Amino acid sequence: MIRTMLVDDHTLVRTALTHLIQSAGDIKIVAEAESGEDALRKLREQPVDVVLCDICMPGIGGMETIRRIRSRHENTGVVAITAQVDVTLARTVLSEGVQAYVTKDAPADELIDAIRHVYRRDRFVSSRIARAIALSATKGDVDPFEALSGREMQVLMMILEGIGNHRFPSGSA
Repeated sequence: MIRTMLVDDHTLVRTALTHLIQSAGDIKIVAEAESGEDALRKLREQPVDVVLCDICMPGIGGMETIRRIRSRHENTGVVAITAQVDVTLARTVLSEGVQAYVTKDAPADELIDAIRHVYRRDRFVSSRIARAIALSATKGDVDPFEALSGREMQVLMMILEGIGNHRFPSGSA
């Protein structure tokens, strides 16, 4: 049984995904969290095999939650889930050590496959974003976000997640 935690700030989404995922038979949602802070607290109490984490959430946000999970729970796999079909975001998330990236418009079987792949320590990208990544490599257009440093991308992600500079001492952001 693949013990899984679901992290999403929307109750309806968590409920629907729980029913969908558990119908697979070999995956059990053993914990749910409505925020990154809640997820990190629950992970200390109950380790899991795989965490499904929404990228866009209030509070510390999905990206920071993922970073903390990866640094504190290295045996826990992470599947990033998002409504955004964005090549740059996908590349950024995958470069953070996330093993799977699944868009919320993916077929149900892709989400189940992603969990199983991550449990086996394999990587997975949903078909729609994989196609977008492949096609972006063939375009002559230059993505302006590709020129950003890791820290610049981190600051941009924090801005997108609604984290203002009031959370940082002056000079640290």
